[in-house]
Amino acid sequence: MKRITLLLLSVSLFFFACKQKKYGGFTVSGTIKNATNAKIFLQELPFGGDQPIVLDSGRLEKSGSFSLKGVAREEGLYRLVLENGPDVLLVNDNEFIQVALDVNNYREYTVTGSPASESLHNLFENYRKQDSVLYATFQQIDTLQKQPGTDSLLNLAKIKRETQIKEMNEVVRAFIKGSKSPASRYYALGMASRTMNPDELKVLANESANAFKEHTGLLKIKELVNVTQPINQAAPKGYALLNKKAPEIT
Repeated sequence: MKRITLLLLSVSLFFFACKQKKYGGFTVSGTIKNATNAKIFLQELPFGGDQPIVLDSGRLEKSGSFSLKGVAREEGLYRLVLENGPDVLLVNDNEFIQVALDVNNYREYTVTGSPASESLHNLFENYRKQDSVLYATFQQIDTLQKQPGTDSLLNLAKIKRETQIKEMNEVVRAFIKGSKSPASRYYALGMASRTMNPDELKVLANESANAFKEHTGLLKIKELVNVTQPINQAAPKGYALLNKKAPEIT
């Protein structure tokens, strides 16, 4: 019996260690091409929209290589920022994360060692394509509303708009429901708030917070959507980002 108890205890400690090893210290390393001698930063993006916190910084080696370190209490969002250059959104779902980026083709960056970061990158690319199409439709509606005798065309454009919004929402909804990363869900919920109605957003936020009961970011979103309505309302009369710079999601 004593041997069985010790065995169960050792197994429990093993699984506890495996669960905890994702958090604490982590390293982001890799190579940046076409940005020799540039300064590079690793920033933490606090839940709740506070200003980014610089965790580590350095300069690229002549080869473009770098290595930065951070410490985290839970799974969160981080940004690898190149001075006067692009940045990459990361999730610390592993101790060692590698990034390969070419400044001349920055959207095609790769992340290894972090499934959550990779999944967000794929989401961003799909979202961008749909967002560009939706933006064009809102511009079309805006133009038609200023012209007389275009009621039929305007109605068709509005129907197209609603279809595109639903398609965009489905992409984000599927990502949120399928993601095993609480930090990724947190970020995707922010994206969803641009076009999803408050009731739909509340359901997703509550499901996510209940699935990851100890995650600070998801708890904050749950509190927000259950107390007040999100700032961004769905299906606006005019696109919320029309004539405005799109938010950074990379």
